Amino acid sequence: MNCKKCGSEWKTSISVTVCPFCSESLAKKEEPRFYDNSREALAAIMKMYGADVLLGNLNAHFPDFAPSVSTGDRRLVYAVYELGAAQVLKNNLTTPQADKERAVKIAARKLTDAFIVPYKAEAIVYEFAVALGWQVDKPESPIQQFGKPTNTVSQPNIQSQSVSMQVPSVTITDTGIVTEILQGKRRNLQFGSYKWRVLDVQSDKVLLITEDVIEKRRYHAQGTGITWKTCDLRKYLNGEFLQKFTEEERRKITETPICNTDNLWYGTKGGNDTVDKIFLLSLEEVDRYFGDSGDYKNKRRKKYDNGKWVADSNGWYLSNANDSDRGAKDAKGEACWWWLRSPGNPNTSAVRVGDGGSVTVTGGSVRTLSGGVRPAFWLNLKS
Repeated sequence: MNCKKCGSEWKTSISVTVCPFCSESLAKKEEPRFYDNSREALAAIMKMYGADVLLGNLNAHFPDFAPSVSTGDRRLVYAVYELGAAQVLKNNLTTPQADKERAVKIAARKLTDAFIVPYKAEAIVYEFAVALGWQVDKPESPIQQFGKPTNTVSQPNIQSQSVSMQVPSVTITDTGIVTEILQGKRRNLQFGSYKWRVLDVQSDKVLLITEDVIEKRRYHAQGTGITWKTCDLRKYLNGEFLQKFTEEERRKITETPICNTDNLWYGTKGGNDTVDKIFLLSLEEVDRYFGDSGDYKNKRRKKYDNGKWVADSNGWYLSNANDSDRGAKDAKGEACWWWLRSPGNPNTSAVRVGDGGSVTVTGGSVRTLSGGVRPAFWLNLKS
């Protein structure tokens, strides 16, 4: 027998209804349709898999149902699952109507406590409630159609407000990047001499990455075995590059513990963990922050064959609906590949994102001159 989800194969003389490796049901299912908005995708997941999956294992299925939903709107869906709102709904599946109505309000409050603007929090929780078949009032505030394609990628908005958790202390007169982020801007944020985009929001700090490749540099000058901790590019980013910011700007750049994991497929050593102000994303992080496809966690790879991407457990690439989000341009406006900090195979190479946005898990030689650089850092929102 074999499992279409994880690719495992095994022999058995007895009837098996679930995969012994990943617990996926082996019953023949209706093939999922693709949806361009989260509301219909959530309803389809509920219909096919039930409330336990909708409220407990959503990340494993949502990308398959809604591959074209924007990065920001996917983050709103995952926020319901990750910030405890889904658990509140799950605890009230069999309660009376009045308790369900209260649960929806409590679930929305959990999201606003995490600095998601109230009307967006209420709207996305409402979508989950509708998928569950609950009869609850639609939020009165005008809402954006979640998942509807726009010219820009929307993100969960954050704002300073009186909530049960500690709120970032932001100077009212600050009219720079912090104010723009607190007002909900997520793309083309000016900081220093570069444009940045928001990848993640955590309480009083946000993760930023440059919108595009800002320069081309080697990962390391020598073609010997190397790790992020000892490479030339890390030294440059936390030295000469960091000094390009003003003293006030450098105070906002948070010193961050960096986990340098081994290459998931080849076991190439990632080296010792570091503490950096400026860093490159890892293989895991580039999948998580650009759409969270689950390809990294589930070890899904592809190869390019006869002009199209096909699944292949021995392929060299991660490629999915989020390729276009990962793609970047250089100063000339031309598509350009860019470095990740993760080791490739062998350890004289580093993983990179191709000019089309696919991720080469085997990497490329660290001595390559044409490697694009997209620095990342955590910005402190406090004054």
